[in-house]
Amino acid sequence: MQVNEATKLGYTVIQPGECVDLAMPQSKTRRGRAMKDKTNCLTTSCDFYEYCGTLDAPIYQVRDGMITVKGQEYPIKLRDGCYIIRKLTVRECMRLQTVPETYVFPVSPSQAYKMLGNGWTVDVIAHIMGHFEGLTAEPVEVLSMYDGMSCGHIALGKLGAEIASYHATEIDKFAIQTTQANFPDVVQLGDAFQVREDGWTYAGLTGGASEAAE
Repeated sequence: MQVNEATKLGYTVIQPGECVDLAMPQSKTRRGRAMKDKTNCLTTSCDFYEYCGTLDAPIYQVRDGMITVKGQEYPIKLRDGCYIIRKLTVRECMRLQTVPETYVFPVSPSQAYKMLGNGWTVDVIAHIMGHFEGLTAEPVEVLSMYDGMSCGHIALGKLGAEIASYHATEIDKFAIQTTQANFPDVVQLGDAFQVREDGWTYAGLTGGASEAAE
């Protein structure tokens, strides 16, 4: 929150949980409206307030290391004050998982949250695969089991690998829809449990119980 103050900047910024002096709010000559780390003089009228954020979101108060949510108290490691608590946006979750800004989710936010939560952090995958010898020497053929939203594809792109083909096993329709929206050339193979079936093959690999036991 910005409050007018007689400074070169012309205002001071008050953060949620901090106090502000709002005596004579129209004055252009008053200083010291921000009360952080200050002891202001007492006046006959009380015009000192604690800023608790905007009114378009629930405000929660922390006192003595406890926060009250829907009538229940919970311990929390925040200094005493007022807080607006919100969930992260899909975009913020993408950034936490190091998913590129250009990646698209043609699904609901709820499904996007699930995919981002279930997926590996892309930079972690890239770090692991960065130790593969010859990864960028020639085009690679990829079989991604339990592919999800194709974080492996994203990681390979970050490493500069050329993908000759990318086959994926996945059964979640929203994950498949999202993968195909970003990587139309991905070949979806369906349920990964097909590897247990006799006659299943892929790039020289053969499925079935007897082969799996070997």
